Amino acid sequence: MELTAVRTGSGIFRVHRAGCDDIAKDAAQARGSARDLDAESREAVIRLLWADVLGDGGAPGAFQSCAGRTDFIGCTWGLPATSQA
Repeated sequence: MELTAVRTGSGIFRVHRAGCDDIAKDAAQARGSARDLDAESREAVIRLLWADVLGDGGAPGAFQSCAGRTDFIGCTWGLPATSQA
């Protein structure tokens, strides 16, 4: 799924489906620019957005912490939690 992630001033990523009308509103309040992604699952999105924190596995609980700082907006409905094997 093609997505756009916007990092808010509080450091949370808000993830939208590419082309969502709400991206501009989030970007206006953002810390940085929007980032385009193509991912098959929410897990893959979190790993892409937080790669610098997670590294080669990260500290225990790091993935859950990053997941808690990643908001998937309603327009991402249909994006599975994990990749289909």
